[in-house]
Amino acid sequence: MQVGDKIPNFSLLDENATRRLVYEVLRNRPALIVWLRHSGCQFYAEAKQEIQRISKIPTGTLLQLVVIVLGTPDDAKELIPLNPGWIHCLADPSKSTFVQMGFGRTTFAKILFPSKKVKERRKQAGAQGCSMNWVKTFRPGNDVLQLPGAAIVSAEGEIKWLHAAEDTADLPMISPMLERAQAYART
Repeated sequence: MQVGDKIPNFSLLDENATRRLVYEVLRNRPALIVWLRHSGCQFYAEAKQEIQRISKIPTGTLLQLVVIVLGTPDDAKELIPLNPGWIHCLADPSKSTFVQMGFGRTTFAKILFPSKKVKERRKQAGAQGCSMNWVKTFRPGNDVLQLPGAAIVSAEGEIKWLHAAEDTADLPMISPMLERAQAYART
């Protein structure tokens, strides 16, 4: 996928394990769609904190945040803030949307021997109290090598901006991506 393409109408699971089509969730409104790594990842824990924090910020009714987690409906459920409103969390246990979007995978060597940049991001996440959940990390069916990504899509589903991570820590924080998405939504 690339900027200008129309995002596929993915079929995902919501927090109740009900199949939902992405266009049904979007309801013809622009969105920031964020694909998170598995729920045992330290950066998943960091994103969870950020989602809880930004859920309290009024954004108006134009923009939506759709978070897709590589995991189960329960993983999606734990991301949903108390008053979700404009935030939707969906599960992709088969990682089909990650593949369709062209998000890559890392190697075990890069996980075991991370770059200086990844070490620094891990340290920053750790300072916020975010740590690995080893039980979730190594549960059956999980893919610890899958990389995250993000896209801003128009109300018609056209990709306006796309970010495919190059390493496990290469996903911008959600707040700055939301600011960028709001700028697209106003145009």
